Order: sequence, then C-alpha cells, then structure tokens
Amino acid sequence: MPFCEECGSRIPDGASSCPACGAAVEPSVTAIPYTKPSYYEQARAAQPSSTPLNGLLLAENERIVRQYQCSNVKRPKCTGYLTVTNKRVLFQAKAATSRISKEVVLDSVSGLDCYYGLNINVFGILLGIIMVLGGLALLFVAEEMVFPEILLIVLGGIVIYVSLQKCFFLSIFSSKANGSPISLGAGARTLVGNGALYALVSEPTADTDRMINELGALVQDLQTLGDHAIDKWCR
Repeated sequence: MPFCEECGSRIPDGASSCPACGAAVEPSVTAIPYTKPSYYEQARAAQPSSTPLNGLLLAENERIVRQYQCSNVKRPKCTGYLTVTNKRVLFQAKAATSRISKEVVLDSVSGLDCYYGLNINVFGILLGIIMVLGGLALLFVAEEMVFPEILLIVLGGIVIYVSLQKCFFLSIFSSKANGSPISLGAGARTLVGNGALYALVSEPTADTDRMINELGALVQDLQTLGDHAIDKWCR
C-alpha cells in the first residue's frame, strides 16, 4: 500500500487521490518479471547488426555467426571479409570501382586449406642492398649535392621492403561443385580499375590467425549442431 507524498497518509490501492489531503496520486507501475532470453535471442543480440559491405542481404532465418577481416590492401584501397553464417560461407571484397563476391553453401563444405607465410624476393633484396650501399658510397664522397644519393638510399630501402611481403591463402572445397560452380562475364583483363582483385592475393591481417584456428571447428559445429551452434560462437 503506497503513502501520500504530501501528508504521508496511507493510500488505498487503486485510489486516484489521497483520502486525507486530496492530493493527486501518480498511477503505480506494475513491475514486469525478468525472463531470461533464449539462446536464439541472445545469439541474435550478439551478432553484428550489419555487414561491412553494403548490399549484402541475408536469407530467411540466416544469422551471421563469425566475420573475419581477412584481406586488407592499402594501395589500391581494398578490404575483404570472410563471413560465416548458419547457411553460407561468403567472401566479399570491395575497392573504389570494383567488387568481388564468392560463396558456398555451408552444408556442402567438405574441406579447408589454409596457409600464411612470407614471400621473399632474393633478387629484389640484393638490388635494394646494392642501391643503399651505392647511395651511401656516393654520399660519403660527395662534397655538395646530396639529394640524388639520399634518393637512391630511400629507393633501395623501398625495394627491400616490397621484396619481403607476407602472404596467405584460403581454399574452401565444396562437395557439390567441381571447379568454379558459377562463371559469368569476360572477367577482368587488367588490374587497373579492378582493385578488388588485389584482395585475393592480399597479405594476412590481424584476423588471419584467428580465422585459421576457428574456421574448421566453426563449420563443423554449424553442420552438425545447426542453429544451436550460434549460441556458442556468438558469445
């Protein structure tokens, strides 16, 4: 039973005013008992609200379970994501004037092949070292002009840097397809204007290790447990 805020008298339940002083009474609010959300509701709340690439639509009852930024190219600017849902595995990459999309039905995934390492161009490294040493030698004997020598040293350092590039690849095999199940159009004939293709040969990102560690178990759980795996992987 509530009490009047003006005079402190008891107010009967349901009364609109205090029987002692006549002050108006605010209607009481009935508390709603807490109900723990189901694991489906928790999974839906935990999943990303949108995908990084605009325009990617989900099928009926399809839920995003995991998403990896597995490709990141600085020049030309291009970012690629591997998205695992409870129905599909998709790769999407987008550059300024181009876009690439690959997908496979989750139930048909029969194997994964993952690798990442370091590409070493020995010839490029040797050339860069020669350029740096040549620039230092010229800089040592030069008396006035130093800009060409410094430029040679900088270019040599750049050549060495680009000769040491991280690399990775990921192949997803499907039991329902041989080769490429979908092939449309003439395809890209040059990389100019088709920067999204760089995402296919990109160096690894911070998500690559996690993707390689999780992807096999994630696909296996989704194939065997169905939507029950969403609760586990969306935590």
